[in-house]
Amino acid sequence: MEVREEKVFEKAASKKALNSSKFRRFEILQKTFGSRFFPIWPAPMVGLTHFAFRSAVRRYLPAGARLPWPTEMLNSRKLPHEKLGSNSETLFLESDSDLFPQLLANEEEPIRLSVKKLEDWGVCGIDINMGCPVNKALRHNYGVALMGDPDYAKQVVDFVRNSTKLPVSVKLRAGSDDIQESRVDYLVKFIQSLVDAGADWIVLHPRLSHQMRRGVADWKLVGEVAKNLSVPVIGNGDLQNLSQINEIDQMDLPIAGVMIGRALTARPWLLGQWARHYNWSHAKETRLVTNEDLEGVSDISIEKRNAITPPFTAEEEAQEALRFWAHIIDELEGHLDFSVGGRKFRFLIRYGASWLDYGHTLMKWVNGAKSYCECKEVLARFSQTSPRMLGHTRNIS
Repeated sequence: MEVREEKVFEKAASKKALNSSKFRRFEILQKTFGSRFFPIWPAPMVGLTHFAFRSAVRRYLPAGARLPWPTEMLNSRKLPHEKLGSNSETLFLESDSDLFPQLLANEEEPIRLSVKKLEDWGVCGIDINMGCPVNKALRHNYGVALMGDPDYAKQVVDFVRNSTKLPVSVKLRAGSDDIQESRVDYLVKFIQSLVDAGADWIVLHPRLSHQMRRGVADWKLVGEVAKNLSVPVIGNGDLQNLSQINEIDQMDLPIAGVMIGRALTARPWLLGQWARHYNWSHAKETRLVTNEDLEGVSDISIEKRNAITPPFTAEEEAQEALRFWAHIIDELEGHLDFSVGGRKFRFLIRYGASWLDYGHTLMKWVNGAKSYCECKEVLARFSQTSPRMLGHTRNIS
């Protein structure tokens, strides 16, 4: 059986935390989320961070923890004309507290109208996307394209700041590969201009725009940038298991926390796992899995246990991932026709199954499913194949 670092960390954490977390505390985050602010955040992801995903991930979060919950990327040109819940991107559940939607935006009036609508929906802040590197965004001067025009990027933040008193964040990358000056100097200057315009904190994914998810995230760059700024910086990139999160934590970078992307499509328990490792102050306020939690997933063996207790072995992780996906199916089935929800689930499995041995088999079976019921049957059938979870996968964060 594979020896897993996570199991070592878990056993030690049950007795005494190996280390104290070195993530910094910042007043704006404490003011927004209170003393229960939690420094490990899910990243906003197109097609993935919808209502069903958020609901399923919340079950692994320590009781009492608060953090900014992402939506899928919302387009400011479309949002003013949409009705809340008319599509999966704007469908929010009663359990959706602390929503922090991400806007793809670059025009003043659409931004004003979008922010007003989001405020009416009860969100707790607005995140501006300046990191999306896909061509569709670049063609319309969205996403990371804004980093090529610092003055206009500052103006976009100003548009949002003038439209709301809620916290405003910006998620960005390390820029493009044609920067002539020092990368640190460029980023500090660029980010400071966003802060001057009203940004309250920054999420930095330390890859260049052309890298997409290739290469290695430069966490030293995150630290160098953060130490030259007065606002919180959250780092993002290449975090797929607890040992990697701990490695960043113990680097003692002057950052407020980290953001995890596609790894949460397979390992949502990373949030609770980190909390237990560091004996986070609210980690012991546990809640039990209820009968409601178990409805619709009876085909997969589930024990009534502490909902934030993470799995230990590669085999246990695989079975827990299947339970997680079953919960997502239940939420999708309760709100969306299979023609839409099935597409959402197939997209999620495309990433999540990458962490499983023979995950390609699961993807093939899910792609062939014609209903929610068949999706559940596929998960149950795959659970009988003794699946194991991989420690990491490539270019997926």
